Amino acid sequence: MVREDIHNMTTISIHAAVIHDLQKKRHTQGDESVVLVERQSLHESNALLDKFAEKVDYDSRNASRVTSTCGSFTRENTLSKVIATHYMSNSSQNIEADDFLELSKEIVRALKKQMQDEMMATGGYIPVLWYRRDNKDYLVIGLVNPSSGFTLDPTGAIIPNTNIDNASLRFSVSIELAVFNQHLNEDSVVQDGNSDEDNDTTNQISNYVRWTRKKGFVAQYFQSFVPTAIPLNDGATTKEVIKYIGKYLDHIIPETYEGRKKLRYSTEQQIYGLMSQKCRSEETVNVEEDILPIFDALRVSNPELFPQDQDIITFGDYCENEGYTDYNSIFNPKQSTVDKKLKVDIQVGESISIKGTKRDIDKATSLVVESQQVNDKHYKLMIKLTEEEYEDIKRNNIGIKIENKVIQDE
Repeated sequence: MVREDIHNMTTISIHAAVIHDLQKKRHTQGDESVVLVERQSLHESNALLDKFAEKVDYDSRNASRVTSTCGSFTRENTLSKVIATHYMSNSSQNIEADDFLELSKEIVRALKKQMQDEMMATGGYIPVLWYRRDNKDYLVIGLVNPSSGFTLDPTGAIIPNTNIDNASLRFSVSIELAVFNQHLNEDSVVQDGNSDEDNDTTNQISNYVRWTRKKGFVAQYFQSFVPTAIPLNDGATTKEVIKYIGKYLDHIIPETYEGRKKLRYSTEQQIYGLMSQKCRSEETVNVEEDILPIFDALRVSNPELFPQDQDIITFGDYCENEGYTDYNSIFNPKQSTVDKKLKVDIQVGESISIKGTKRDIDKATSLVVESQQVNDKHYKLMIKLTEEEYEDIKRNNIGIKIENKVIQDE
């Protein structure tokens, strides 16, 4: 079945599709906590499936720029192992249409194993789509919220008049199969000990796992299901890296230096600012490429503290010596964790300054542009106050100007 994607006029050719059902209540755990309803036939080719495939494909390319590779092809109950096993069982090393239904069942069984160990996980519809776009084959697995208006009949087929446009695809993973296969084959060569160092192309593998993230995160069990080589939305790694950045700076900046506290603070803020920028652009932080140059600049700009003939332990070696064994040099920083550390200083005029963490500033302030005519604009910095804060400011600042405005509905 061939369908033209209305969003960018590319052609999608659907090879096969099926939508299974994983039912799980929050706050439950264990073998009996998840009920898997396996479909016994593929979804028939029709306009509803075409429209749903278009939306899933569009979301997988536009809802997130986070990409990665698979971290393992041998780990039990993972998508990568299911596909790898399927490839290894046939000489063509490709997905076969006749085997797709059984392959999809093995995929959702692996997902069920991951989900049943996660206390806070909830179930949903699990679409498994195999299609071609721009001469490339993709496999997409997602989790759709059943309460979104997206509805199936008892056989797992999308019913007429279902709300596809607003289907709540909580998260999904899209795999470019040709590059996956290339990575699998090269990983197998390395595992067999037959790699040729002079012709090693492993590092040239491009990211082929693309994540769709709604509401800013992908559940950890879903990441483990792939499994991703680089953790996404990794709050734990973000906290640990921030912690060890502070400890490392305390270690390398001499205790006798009077400006020690200020130097540490300015260096940390530079790193937090970089992490915040990476969060906004949905890019990974590479410690070696992004953070180590900041440490290098610190040493170069302070030769009196760091003489050239003095060996200084690297950040990676310091973390290892301190027992930080789960150190990830590439990770996706978590915005809320960074915002608690990043300080913001808003200057208004020559004497007014508003300072705080980015998290608190974002919560309490907003920029407002007022205009009645095109060339008549007024700009205001609005600060949201509680009634207690309002009364406290009014009490301690006698004579402060107070404007009473009544906001009317249009």
